[in-house]
Amino acid sequence: MKAGRQHQRAAVSGGRTSGGTSRSARDSTATGRPDREKALSIAKNTTSTCSENRRWRSSVSTLSPDRLPRHLAIIVDGNGRWANQHGLTRTAGHRAALPSMFVIVNTAIDLGLRNLSLYLFSSENWKREPAEIATIMEIMTNAINGYMPFFETRGVRIRWSGREIEGFPELTETLRSWQERTSEHTGLTLNLCVNYGGRQEIVNAVRRLSDDIVAGELSPEDIDEDAIISRLYQPDLPPVDLLIRTSGEKRISNLLLWQSAYAELHFPDRLWPDFTQTDLIEAVETYADRDRRFGGAVDQHPGEDTTPAGTVEHRPVPRAAEPIAPTGKRVAILGAGIAGLSAALELAERGYAVTVYERHELGGKARSIPAPGSGLPGEHGFRFFPGFYQNLTDTMRRIPFPGNQNGTWDNLVDTSAYLGARADGTPDAMIPFLPDSPLPPAVYSFTPDTATAIISYLASTISHVPEDEALFGARKFLAYWASCDERRLGQWDKISWNDFLNADKMSVQFQRSFADGMIRNLAAIKSDEASTHSVGLVSEATIWSALGRGNEPGGTVDRVLNGSTDEKLLSPWIDHLRNLGVEFKVGWSAEALRVSDGRVTALTLRDDQGGDHITSYDHVVSAIPVERFTRLLSRDVLDAAPELARTRRLRTDWMNGLMFYLKEELPLVHGHVNYVDSPWAITSISQAQFWTRPFSEYHDHTVKECLSGIISDWFKPGTFNGKAAKDCTPEEIAKEAWEQIKAHLNTEGRTVLRDDMLHSWFLDPAIVAPGTPDVANDSPLFIQSPGSWDDRPESRTSIANLFLAGDWVRTNINVTTMEGANEGARQAVNALLDADGSAAPRCTLGELHVAPDFAALKEADRERYRQGLPHALDPEQLAPFAQEVRAG
Repeated sequence: MKAGRQHQRAAVSGGRTSGGTSRSARDSTATGRPDREKALSIAKNTTSTCSENRRWRSSVSTLSPDRLPRHLAIIVDGNGRWANQHGLTRTAGHRAALPSMFVIVNTAIDLGLRNLSLYLFSSENWKREPAEIATIMEIMTNAINGYMPFFETRGVRIRWSGREIEGFPELTETLRSWQERTSEHTGLTLNLCVNYGGRQEIVNAVRRLSDDIVAGELSPEDIDEDAIISRLYQPDLPPVDLLIRTSGEKRISNLLLWQSAYAELHFPDRLWPDFTQTDLIEAVETYADRDRRFGGAVDQHPGEDTTPAGTVEHRPVPRAAEPIAPTGKRVAILGAGIAGLSAALELAERGYAVTVYERHELGGKARSIPAPGSGLPGEHGFRFFPGFYQNLTDTMRRIPFPGNQNGTWDNLVDTSAYLGARADGTPDAMIPFLPDSPLPPAVYSFTPDTATAIISYLASTISHVPEDEALFGARKFLAYWASCDERRLGQWDKISWNDFLNADKMSVQFQRSFADGMIRNLAAIKSDEASTHSVGLVSEATIWSALGRGNEPGGTVDRVLNGSTDEKLLSPWIDHLRNLGVEFKVGWSAEALRVSDGRVTALTLRDDQGGDHITSYDHVVSAIPVERFTRLLSRDVLDAAPELARTRRLRTDWMNGLMFYLKEELPLVHGHVNYVDSPWAITSISQAQFWTRPFSEYHDHTVKECLSGIISDWFKPGTFNGKAAKDCTPEEIAKEAWEQIKAHLNTEGRTVLRDDMLHSWFLDPAIVAPGTPDVANDSPLFIQSPGSWDDRPESRTSIANLFLAGDWVRTNINVTTMEGANEGARQAVNALLDADGSAAPRCTLGELHVAPDFAALKEADRERYRQGLPHALDPEQLAPFAQEVRAG
């Protein structure tokens, strides 16, 4: 194979497995690991697709409160049948029911429902096998203790309807404890029907009436409906307005017989583990449309509004800004990645004449890269768009796309789950995502105790971190969240995330959960090389996003494009810029800046034929990567802008893509996969499930899937060949990465990824001269190493007409991302407009969510930091760097 030719037909083989059928389902009681072939179905039905989520969010905000059911009751049914359909045990079916419970309770809260009853275990269920009963009781106990710390932050009040649970004191105590603990809460009343029977409830009420009559406290003439209601398990609950039974069974099975006298009945076919927030909203909308007469008749009055409750009101569609009249000013933009294209759009809309110079291809690292000889789309690394992105997504709404009301933004689709796959025998971590929603701030608040409880519980149960370490890690998170800005920049930016967590002294599970595992999918950084402030900030934003806070309108925690980046974003963007008059010079690079009297007076540009050109512009925006910008720092430039000398200290790292094209679809999970134990820090996404265009249309109709991966550690020895990726040939890289992925997927004798699935592979061509001593990375990524904030420049420089755009300048998001590049571009444009004295509107700058929950703690920490004291909530009480403490 010739060096540089990095698209290959399948030649990867060997390893621990070969052939075989896709892995069948596992018994989750033994492993806790869901069958991966079926994981897509499980994950998809835990949350909804993009369009469903958007419809759900709109419905939440438009359903009239007076048309909502005051009391919703749900018979949780179908767990066993769901397990049978998926080839799992009944135990696995009961465990699979838990995410639906979490989703439905949260959806009920977001809808504004006041009372929700869940029928979890009837008094007739004691007829089941003792082993199954014991498992159900254990699952309920763990679920209530696990979910309630979160539900408590949302003001949920627990009620228990049912008789004493003989033989299971832990569940009885759990129900009583949470009922007492939440008795003063004013949010949703969650009535858990456990060991409950409706007939028995009425019998008990009648017995109490009889006892009161015998005791002379009540006469028979006093018996009426109120007398009976007052003696039910939960007399303060209103009658059931809507009763739902999942699984298609059409009976109410002894649930709340008295309370359901006038209930509307809804019997969806969907089994409970597949029941989603979309199913619930449809049921509530149907209820809201019903004309409930309660035995009477209601006629519509003339002029009465007949718009069904729940009708969605559409927001005005954002339109691209109308260009302002030409200013006569000329701007050169160096670089056509996300930063350069973002700056070009903002300036062109404001009337500037823009020329963009790009040494390679338009789109920079974000562009799609056709695999040689096939036309299959490759990439530097897969793209994803968190809900907390505010700036890039605003730009996307302003880029026209045929058939889309919201431009290229409408090409985003939601993922619904994240998979942390393991190769060491530890159970995988499957994390479902909840949709974004407006949450009542008065109810939805965090305290240090609840935040710590939630994080430590998730870490210990999902990632299997030892409980004491999970608690320690949660407290470290809390210490960062509750830190003032001065401490974040003055102390936390100076130490690595690994040192902040003291991860080297912790278990492997802790390291792979709280340290590297947590950040691998979020940013191009490693825990021992990244500042605590950068990792802490993006982790904080991600957690708030997952909880529905800080997302842009319509945003969810994790989104991807529904096709290649070129087709769905970059090509429409570039076409739009050309329509606005932007000129592109591809193959041209900046070689020198000539500076005189504090201004850039000339640019030396090298064309695609190697010829040099000297030209001048009114303004220059540098949107090239930091390692290329520093080559322009001549003595003249540094004399005029000495602050730029510190940019030479900024570091980069390797993080490059490797695509595996498969002959069959392989939806491992409806989202991203982190191969937690891979020494090369591999992550991936199965793209076919999200793309509207089949992969078979790109080539010879045999390719059905792209398993798009990223290798984030090029310097650690591989598992199978013992070599670092940077020392391998392209073939060795592909084979080792393939085997590392198989080691995570093909476990316990089952095969998910087979060698005969592989059609071909494609390695990012930015890896130059692989397998030779001269190997290099032509497109490394900037990393936020400890202390790097002080070395990063502002977008405005001391040179009056030179401005910096990119994710390596100081930005609010503070991490190497497309969002950071777009934000840096907006900052540069605003600085240019200020320097020009322009009356044009300034670019908006979206900000990350600042939780009001911790405002008082941050203010108290600000005073402690000024006094040189450690954070009060830091479990290690790390003292700040004395030289960084700012007094006053």
